[in-house]
Amino acid sequence: MVAPSTNLSHSEMPTHTQSDASPTERPTLRRVLRISRLNGLSIVFIAGASTVLSVLFGDWLGAVVAGAVTAAGWSGLRGNKRLRAGDDTGMALLWKSEAALLAIIWLYCGAQLVLVRIHGGADILSEDVMALLGASGLSAGDVVPLVQMMLTATYAILLAVTLVYQGGLCVYYRRRVETVRGELS
Repeated sequence: MVAPSTNLSHSEMPTHTQSDASPTERPTLRRVLRISRLNGLSIVFIAGASTVLSVLFGDWLGAVVAGAVTAAGWSGLRGNKRLRAGDDTGMALLWKSEAALLAIIWLYCGAQLVLVRIHGGADILSEDVMALLGASGLSAGDVVPLVQMMLTATYAILLAVTLVYQGGLCVYYRRRVETVRGELS
């Protein structure tokens, strides 16, 4: 007796990572996977590089914050991997990693805004900059308000962008938990 042919193409081979639905029947899952992979990789690479640079320059607070951001990005990639394996708990990792990232950035920016108000921004001006200011007839008192304004604007913009982007992704992932769960089953 001859065994039946088992020459299935790759797309015809059954796997435990795919439900019986075709990819076109799972548009939400496909979109979530695409967005979360790109977002996670971007965060891991950018924050990972920032962590390394912060350590090299001796900025330990920057290294800790960038490391925490890297960990949040890595958590998002783990969520993506779980979803690819058919595990719907990956959705919880996705929205929680975005919420954690939002919290990390908001805490950091909030602390920096408080420090700008307490220290006034004068400690940012190096001795070389102070000498250059003196040579041009300006004093630190002339420049510090501008430095304060620029730092405040920078952190305020970062807060707003983070709220819109990470907050938006957190809500996006959270609202699609049930839809993705249905597409995976």
